[in-house]
Amino acid sequence: MRDKRGGFNNLGGAFYLNSGNVTIDENATLDVVLDGPMSQNNTASAGVYIGGTVNVNSGTFNVTGKNLGTSNNTLINLTGRLNVKELSSMNVSASGGTGSITLLMGNGMSIDSPGKQGINFDTRGMNSQTTKLFSGGDLTSSNVNVNIDGVYKPYASITLPMNGGQAKGTNMDGQNQVAFNYSTTSGSPTKYVQFLAVPTLKFNPAFNIGIDSDGNYTLNGSVQTGASDELYNNSKNYIYIKGLDQNNNPVFNPTYSNEENKNDQSTYNLRLKNNPAYTDGSPIPFAITLPAGFDLNKLNNYKLQGKYVVGDANINVSVTQDQINNAISQKNRAEVDRGVQAFLNNRTDNSYNPSQIHDMWTDQTLN
Repeated sequence: MRDKRGGFNNLGGAFYLNSGNVTIDENATLDVVLDGPMSQNNTASAGVYIGGTVNVNSGTFNVTGKNLGTSNNTLINLTGRLNVKELSSMNVSASGGTGSITLLMGNGMSIDSPGKQGINFDTRGMNSQTTKLFSGGDLTSSNVNVNIDGVYKPYASITLPMNGGQAKGTNMDGQNQVAFNYSTTSGSPTKYVQFLAVPTLKFNPAFNIGIDSDGNYTLNGSVQTGASDELYNNSKNYIYIKGLDQNNNPVFNPTYSNEENKNDQSTYNLRLKNNPAYTDGSPIPFAITLPAGFDLNKLNNYKLQGKYVVGDANINVSVTQDQINNAISQKNRAEVDRGVQAFLNNRTDNSYNPSQIHDMWTDQTLN
């Protein structure tokens, strides 16, 4: 979408959403290009006006202002909601001007788990000390990487005061701290802010039930990571998984503590690490050993929670009655086989065949 300003100062916005919803899904891109001077001090004719809701779900939303001249205006006027999440990207920039431009004005933007290209706000191309990145209330973000003194650090959440001040958040260690300072002061404004991806985690929905070498049931599944990089990946960072009941109480005898978050008092059933063969998007299998005597018919009453770097993932356990029945039969056959083998180990006559016995047992059990 291109708005060629051509030097006129009374044009309306290039994108105007008074109400309703717009969704930018995966592989979709909305490009708004403002080329030329803008209307003066008229927020109603900002380059983009959002009075409804724009959801960017794994898509891309770009707003570019260039050759802006002496314009004094806003690229995005947000009186509704702008939600950027699920590995999305967004770029908002202004260049080629000497006026007072604000990239985003409003109070309704949230960021959650951006994609590898990040969420970028950039006024470095403006020759103006009164241009601002933001104006309004708070910009909230979660599961983001921010550049601090040249080092990217992951945060579970950051709240940025759009009128200036300290952007505070919860870091990987669970500590609340100042992430960076955002300035709107004339002469020394912050000209660039970037929110990048942190590694993400999700559970795959397929579960099955197994039996380990000790004869205990296991709950088997898999997880997938995304947006890993050279600093944060499963070769360096654990994936933690725990079972919970419907009241969020731990189950299945958890034993592992979170070594990467000192404030996390939870214990986990599993921790997965050192999987260089697995890449983002490839299933990473896991198996949680269920307590001895566990009633499989109650398995669907539980859920799993995972943690990876600063991100969380949750899923309800879902197995079918056929899976439960097959696991019970498999466990019973395995117990018969172990008993027969123990008997044969104490005999000199090895003429007995365990498979014959468990075939007989199976016929009697199923009939």
